[in-house]
Amino acid sequence: MNLQSIVKNTSLLVIAVLLAYAVYWYYTNQISSSSTDESVTTAERSGFDNELSTLSSSLRADTEEALRQATQLVAQAESPYEEGRAKLALGLVLLRLDLAEAVTVFKEVSTEPTYHPFTRARATWYAVGSYLNTNDTTLANEHLYTGPTWEDFRPNAASDSVTSAMLDQASMNALSYSFNIYATPQAAAQLAVLDAKLLDAGTPESPQKQALIASIQEQLTLAENLLARIDTVDRQFYANTSFVVKASTLDTTALALDYLHLTGAEVTAAQVEERYRAALAAAMERQLDTDHEYRIRYHLADYLLRTDADANRNEIIELLTPMTSLSGLSHLALSFYNTFTNDAVVTPAPTQPGSRETMIRLAKLSPEFKSLLLSAGVSAEQLTSSE
Repeated sequence: MNLQSIVKNTSLLVIAVLLAYAVYWYYTNQISSSSTDESVTTAERSGFDNELSTLSSSLRADTEEALRQATQLVAQAESPYEEGRAKLALGLVLLRLDLAEAVTVFKEVSTEPTYHPFTRARATWYAVGSYLNTNDTTLANEHLYTGPTWEDFRPNAASDSVTSAMLDQASMNALSYSFNIYATPQAAAQLAVLDAKLLDAGTPESPQKQALIASIQEQLTLAENLLARIDTVDRQFYANTSFVVKASTLDTTALALDYLHLTGAEVTAAQVEERYRAALAAAMERQLDTDHEYRIRYHLADYLLRTDADANRNEIIELLTPMTSLSGLSHLALSFYNTFTNDAVVTPAPTQPGSRETMIRLAKLSPEFKSLLLSAGVSAEQLTSSE
């Protein structure tokens, strides 16, 4: 990325950070109770929340039954508050069945002004995550960043040649949009990662680079402040999902710190490793046993291998051993597949998180990780290529 691009992005990011803080302080002062702008009683919410809880249990056991219940919840919704949350739940079910359909539902929720701001912001997050968690550039190009509002998130200079770098910029714009609606910790953390990926490795010598680093650090502080709210001010919204949000937010902030450390920012290797381990501890405390936990395991293993493969060999193998229980059709496996096979994906350098070279090295250490890559569609030839 050239200096002009850095300057442009820095200006946009400073504005985004200031906007995020403004939203944060607004909700700190204005949403100090469980009230909303809608006339929905506590009893009504309680009953609806119970139905959502039942749906959540069904999703873990029977996806088709969960789809039936979610569809029924949407049909029976008696207020915009209920309808928005029911459609959000429907989108979450569809994430396991049809990514394109899920994206359509999330986009609809995100742009409906009568739905609760938190519901709209979460829908935006899940829509963006459908691309970021899979590296599926075709999905993003043909289904995500299309149609009213969402096509406007594409960079003005977007051409017919779609790359992950361009889609990352669109994702930054979408997440900034969500901050106009309601500030969430996962969005703040993901913005920090997307910003950090713009940095070049080496000493932060230029004023523009220093300004970008400062913006990223402010985003990380914001993410931590917002994370502290999910058990207090925002407790009503997260219900039984707060532990997932904590684990995934810690993992995402660890990625951002990882990138910052590589650029020579004032972030130590110990801080990076500590954050990755905190994320894994949060996931294992509640035994998530989902894409979330396995993604965190992979990120930590990736970091440990890049840091000192020989010294960390046994722990890396231990971290990746549970990968045998993850389906080759999971979103994490899909992201691996696209990293190896999708030419539109701009892959990181070997020293950065998520590179093909590191995946190949991990596969040589862990038969379980290699098996997952193969089941996802990565060829044996690709895994034996030279580093």
